[in-house]
Amino acid sequence: RRATLKKFTDMVSKGEDFPLTEFGSRSSAASEAVGYGKCLMLFHMARRAVGNDEFLAAMTRFDREHRFTRASFTDIANAFTDETGGDWVPFVKEWVERTGAPQIEIHEARVEEGAPGEAPWRVMVHLRQVQEEDPFPVTVPVAVTVEGSEEPVWAEAGSCGRDCIVEVPCTTRPLRVDVDPAFDVMRRLNPLEVPPALSTIFGGDDPLYVLPSKAGDQEAAAWRQLAADWARPDEPRVVLDSEIERLPDSPTWVLGWENLFGGEIARRVIEQGVELSGQSVKLAGDSLARGDHSLVLVARAAGDPKTAVGWIAAAPVDAIPGLARKLPHYTRYSYLGFRGGEPENVAKGMWQPLSSPLVRNLSDGEMPPLELPERAPLAELPPAYDAQALGRVVAALADPALEGRGLGSEGLARATAMVEAWLTESGLETAGDQGFRQGWRWTGGDPEREMELVNLVARVPGTDPELADQPILVLAHLDHLGRGWPDVRSGNEGMIHPGADDNASGVAVLLELARTMAAEPPRPRPVV
Repeated sequence: RRATLKKFTDMVSKGEDFPLTEFGSRSSAASEAVGYGKCLMLFHMARRAVGNDEFLAAMTRFDREHRFTRASFTDIANAFTDETGGDWVPFVKEWVERTGAPQIEIHEARVEEGAPGEAPWRVMVHLRQVQEEDPFPVTVPVAVTVEGSEEPVWAEAGSCGRDCIVEVPCTTRPLRVDVDPAFDVMRRLNPLEVPPALSTIFGGDDPLYVLPSKAGDQEAAAWRQLAADWARPDEPRVVLDSEIERLPDSPTWVLGWENLFGGEIARRVIEQGVELSGQSVKLAGDSLARGDHSLVLVARAAGDPKTAVGWIAAAPVDAIPGLARKLPHYTRYSYLGFRGGEPENVAKGMWQPLSSPLVRNLSDGEMPPLELPERAPLAELPPAYDAQALGRVVAALADPALEGRGLGSEGLARATAMVEAWLTESGLETAGDQGFRQGWRWTGGDPEREMELVNLVARVPGTDPELADQPILVLAHLDHLGRGWPDVRSGNEGMIHPGADDNASGVAVLLELARTMAAEPPRPRPVV
């Protein structure tokens, strides 16, 4: 929910907002934030208001009465009205026919002594909707952390208008108060509630691209292409780091490991555990070597917490086109790490929020942490596949006794026999030269020699004769590095490489998929 509200806050400006009733399909980040995000929060607020049982009963009624017909949000409201007894039409109408969302602030929070015969303390919280639009119908949860208890005391501002007062009685001394700490209300977030993320920059207007003046021709051209791709159909605003004295307080991308402003962005997030050295960057427990890693860091603009600046550094240069394609799909994150030229994502996460205007310290000392209770999901679906079976296959193939399943090894031969037995148990058709086996001879290895290698090929038949020779192929490789051939990291020579993730896990998925498909009705197209 936090990510949903942040995306709405970052991506939906007044010019791009529209009522939920006008949503047809996702065509942009803003339309997704309204059509998916606001709808998600509408159902969540309804669920919290009536509880799981009545929520499911109302949705079941809606499904039963309108299945295979065109239905509207009003029909959903009527189902809730009929099932719960309250009039849900005004609430739903407000949220689906209006644009915008509330912005909630703590106008005042104070601790008072309780009256005789009541709880010894009470916390009075004055909430206010500060957006320009008329107030929205919201029920705002408030949590008060008290002395001697891990669980906070909860209260709610029911049907909160422009202003409302929440009174929270406490039997022990109140220490802190949090307003909507679990992000249960559809609203625009204060920028200090959540850390900056890529969405903060992507959602901004006309970002500036700061290129490294020390970059070579290939790198400079790649960064300019990234800027052009992201700015399309407009022309990007591009400057060199040597042409500006300071970063602006507006959406900005700082590009390149050698950019003069990269270190400044890293220093702005030093409280999040970022450490920048000459050869590497440490972030959230991960260390990224500059020689073969790409880095993305997002920090708040120095003079405007509503916007952000980001540093994208790439190595090798070949990774830049991949970053241009991939980063728009990672908008929820504050930091990212990638490896190689593809590039492969190896680190991602959001910074921790260090301050929030919807939190107040009610004590004279250090503010304690908030402990939110775990919530059960609305429904728990059974697993689609057998996790224990997957684990057993991986454990068997990664057993050190198989010595890493190197090419031409006894360990690989034993692993092949195990997989062959599992395929036989699945009841699949054989599709090799000799049963499941398809053999051939190959020269290689260390020492180099001729060896006989084996594929295992099974088939799930299809029903359409015209597709008999056009199967879907599902593949996983069973061999691995053995004791370090053909590729080994320095210092690992001669050591067993078990290969649980390369590719015992892939073989396990293939076998579980084969078992499942063999038990299902046949499809038109065969699967090999």
